[in-house]
Amino acid sequence: MKKAKNKATLVISGGALKGEKIVLQTDEKLRPTRQIVREAAFQIWSDRIVGSVFLDPFAGSGAVILEALSRGAGEIYASDVSPDILYDIRKKLKSLGKKRPGLAEASRIMLSSNDVNSAFSTHFMDKRKFDLIYLDPPYASGLGIESVRLISRYELLNDDGRILLEVSKREKNSVKRFLNEEIIFLLKRYKYGETYLYHFCGD
Repeated sequence: MKKAKNKATLVISGGALKGEKIVLQTDEKLRPTRQIVREAAFQIWSDRIVGSVFLDPFAGSGAVILEALSRGAGEIYASDVSPDILYDIRKKLKSLGKKRPGLAEASRIMLSSNDVNSAFSTHFMDKRKFDLIYLDPPYASGLGIESVRLISRYELLNDDGRILLEVSKREKNSVKRFLNEEIIFLLKRYKYGETYLYHFCGD
């Protein structure tokens, strides 16, 4: 028997959709970004989000891209390896579009079913650069650090761009070792319970 999925409620914390409640499907493989962490991330970027070119290569529940949409990101690119996850995000966007005409226009939000390596190489081939990149990969997967390496290698960050990397407490030593590579500049580290946010900029 197929295991039933759990449900969680996302509340948009700012922008045009502030207070909007969205039901998310969750399971052991899908971990929505916690509300406190999501609010903190967008507070860090409060003066950068409007009109930004935004990337979330681990779209998951869609919580982060919906928050970015609500707060005025100009273009949003998101990917995930699961077609089912992307289908669910598209349904949410369609529903929001009916409530708020023009907010979730297809020209503003681009979704793709790619793993992170394919997504980054595609953006590189398209010569696309980003103002803000949010990285929330599966915890303890190593994909967050690898993503920062790929972003640097492919030069996907605009000159004044920023990256936020979300990891669990048990990954902080791995991030510390990664920082010794000196391929990107750490602006600040934030701690929210068992979760850490690392705020990076380019050279």
